[in-house]
Amino acid sequence: MEYKTKEMLITVESGNIIHATLHSHVEQVTIEGAKENINAFKKIASTDKKEKGLINWIPSFYVSKDVIRYYNEEFNNLPINLIAIVITSFPSRFVTNIFLKIRERTVADKGKAIKTFNSKEGAVTWLQTELASPNRNGKG
Repeated sequence: MEYKTKEMLITVESGNIIHATLHSHVEQVTIEGAKENINAFKKIASTDKKEKGLINWIPSFYVSKDVIRYYNEEFNNLPINLIAIVITSFPSRFVTNIFLKIRERTVADKGKAIKTFNSKEGAVTWLQTELASPNRNGKG
C-alpha cells in the first residue's frame, strides 16, 4: 500500500510497518501537509485491527513548533503505538531524545513506545521484534 501526499511518501510493509519519508524536494513542512499526512496515517491504521508501527525520518531542517505540536497531538489519537524515529544527525538525535524524555514524563498515555535510531535497519528490527512480542498488551 502506498500513499503520496504533498510532503511525504507513506508506504506499508508487511501489513503493519508504516514508512514515512519526506519527498526530496520538500524544504519546509507545513500544518496543511501535516494534516494531509495524518489523514493518510488514519486510513492505514483503520484498514485492519493489527497493531501498527511507524518509521519516520526527521528532516535535517527546522520544523516549526506548531507543526511539531500538531503531529504530537494527532499521533496521540492514532492507534499507532510503536514509533521509530530515524535521525542521522547527532545534534538532532540529542535534541529529540531530550524532547522524548520530557514527553515520557508528561504524557498520560504510556502505551506509545517511541525510540530513536541512526539507521532504518535498526528501526525495522526493533519494530518487528516489538510487533511480534506477546507482551504487547495483548497485541502483536
